[in-house]
Amino acid sequence: MSAMVPSNSFLDAMRAKWTEYGNVGSHALDQVWIQIAETMNQQAAEPCLPRPVIPAELGAGKTTCAKLWCSMLPTDETHPGVLIVVRTIDQATEYANDINAWANPGTPAFAYHSEVKPRPSPAVILHYPVLVVCHKGYALALDTLLVEEPERYDKLMRFRNGRRRLAIVDEALDQVHVARITRSALNEIYDLVHPTVLKRHGAALDALESARRALLDAPESGNRIISAETLLNRTTMTPEEADAAVVSLWRDVRDSKTRTRKDDRWLVQEILTSFRRHLAAYRWTENESEDRSVVGTRLLLPPDAGQVILDATGTLNNVFQGRPDAYEVKTLPRVRDYRTVTLHTVKTRGTGKTAMEKKGSAITKQALDSVLAHYGERAAARGVLVVTDKRSANAVREIWEKAGFAALDVAHWNAIDGRNDWRDYDTLVILGLPWAKISLDLSTYMAVRGIELDDDGLNAPPEGVQAIRETRITAQLAQAIGRIRLRRMTDANGTCEPCDIFVRLSHRGLLADADNLIRGLQRTLVGIRVVSWANGDSKLPPVGRPSATSAKIVSRLLAMATQMKPGEQRPLSRKDFRASRDTIRTVLTAARTPGHPIHAAVTEAGLRVLAGGLKRGQGGGAGRAPTMLVRI
Repeated sequence: MSAMVPSNSFLDAMRAKWTEYGNVGSHALDQVWIQIAETMNQQAAEPCLPRPVIPAELGAGKTTCAKLWCSMLPTDETHPGVLIVVRTIDQATEYANDINAWANPGTPAFAYHSEVKPRPSPAVILHYPVLVVCHKGYALALDTLLVEEPERYDKLMRFRNGRRRLAIVDEALDQVHVARITRSALNEIYDLVHPTVLKRHGAALDALESARRALLDAPESGNRIISAETLLNRTTMTPEEADAAVVSLWRDVRDSKTRTRKDDRWLVQEILTSFRRHLAAYRWTENESEDRSVVGTRLLLPPDAGQVILDATGTLNNVFQGRPDAYEVKTLPRVRDYRTVTLHTVKTRGTGKTAMEKKGSAITKQALDSVLAHYGERAAARGVLVVTDKRSANAVREIWEKAGFAALDVAHWNAIDGRNDWRDYDTLVILGLPWAKISLDLSTYMAVRGIELDDDGLNAPPEGVQAIRETRITAQLAQAIGRIRLRRMTDANGTCEPCDIFVRLSHRGLLADADNLIRGLQRTLVGIRVVSWANGDSKLPPVGRPSATSAKIVSRLLAMATQMKPGEQRPLSRKDFRASRDTIRTVLTAARTPGHPIHAAVTEAGLRVLAGGLKRGQGGGAGRAPTMLVRI
């Protein structure tokens, strides 16, 4: 079969478009563009596994290639039919508009998303040669455990009298779906749904109440597997009967004349969908906070092979790396050189959102003062993007906007990937890392490997979990860095205009090793210069200073072992140690972390530490058990 889009014609058109945009080309870029076009041609003609992943570097024109390739497809019955998957509604609209503007008549593209009114039926969208959807809609189409029947994958892939032969995924979507439902969320149903509707669904309410009580009764320390039967043990229903009752409740909420507000209806749908998933699949209870959760996970894989994934951080994707049977990350010529980019790093305390909640003002001001000191009078000419967690974004903006930068914006994690709003900014400041819950990386570990851990594995995660976390965080850091002007090449050798990135990294390696994160960024952004962030944290103790307090806590734990019998458990409290709460919690966390020297020491002594609360006296406080020391 001849190529859908001839490589030579594609390269000529891509060069012209690149020049039209004011970009700089190169021989290496030509090779990357040809490989992208040929990969799409091959997958459209004969889809096969493993699915190709194109990890072309930032600013290499991946998106432009995809649009142009679609615009050059034949207009007759040989058109393969293409589904394009992008992150946001705005991107979907832009994609369709550009393809239509560049294409020959007869190959229209249509952006199909939740804001399209009136919403066309599957019988209508199957006539569009190119259909553009968002990541969310695509992921829902792959999920079979929803209370609301979405446009299933096979409906999105229908084209004329057959099927679309290719799906182009622009930037990888989250394929590990983590379903989490809290005890408080189960309570919310009563406030979100009108009583008239609730009265008609006593069976569903019985199932939800039973699950709420099961969460209340679950072990209060650590993570524990919980069965569907246990969730329903206060009812006489089977999981299948409870599932049917939950779906019936949702349909009544959706269709009832007693309307629920749109935002509330969406929340009800999320809660019931999570509950339905927990009735059908492996699940466990998580006790990281006072509001205990049931957690479950699954890997969302397309049922066919006809995909091409465009992802600048493809080499940092845990699913791609962990499933070589399903994905192949292609090797491409390097087109970028980041020697004009400087990465300023500091290993410090308080890199998570909890620290920002407690000490956010001090952390924010310290970072701002050090950046202003670094630039001096030049600060007024800088365009600065600050990245933080969602809750602290407004407070951070309030502090930083008074500094007098030429341009300033504040963004939060999970809302920056793929955006080009800051393509002219020359400075990025990352106040904290996207740590997320530990269960996220634990879920990825299980989903990618297709395994279900027992209670011991859930509480003492395998060594591979930390590597997954480090890879995920590095990819998110790289995506954030790629939002500023370094994505634009200014020379044929791949360099860009000078940029500065300031990142606060954790000085403790309990959950992620800062040096591993830095090395990952160096492999992704080849040539980047790494220096110390001067005055990034004025309160950090000298690196390498041994912690006498930590050693005393470990000694106290080992001394306790001599007073305990095998199998005995002892609750721990602050009274057992003469140290601050934070220091005690840090040491006890290390004692639960495989690979850490403290974990090795307590294990060798025949001890194990189970997670829980830590109060001044004995016990973990209301609703939570204390941290337990166990003699093995």
